Amino acid sequence: SDNDDREDNAKLEEGVSHIEATIASARSLGYGKWQIGLEDGAQWMTTEAITAGNPKTGQKIEIRRAAMGSFMGKIDGGRAVRMKRVG
Repeated sequence: SDNDDREDNAKLEEGVSHIEATIASARSLGYGKWQIGLEDGAQWMTTEAITAGNPKTGQKIEIRRAAMGSFMGKIDGGRAVRMKRVG
């Protein structure tokens, strides 16, 4: 539900290790980088290129906390790419 997604994003910011969400929007930023909107309205950006398949609406994404305040996003079980929260 929407509420669970919202709570998940709050949890991630409070230090929970990972969330799972559904992609609501995906916009190419060029150079293989993407801005990905989650169903709860959170916006994330990949800070490195996604090389295998473009993210699509409706896909599952898992975002987990990585070293030194960074985050790794894994789309539909693919290779994890570095991400940052942008909104």
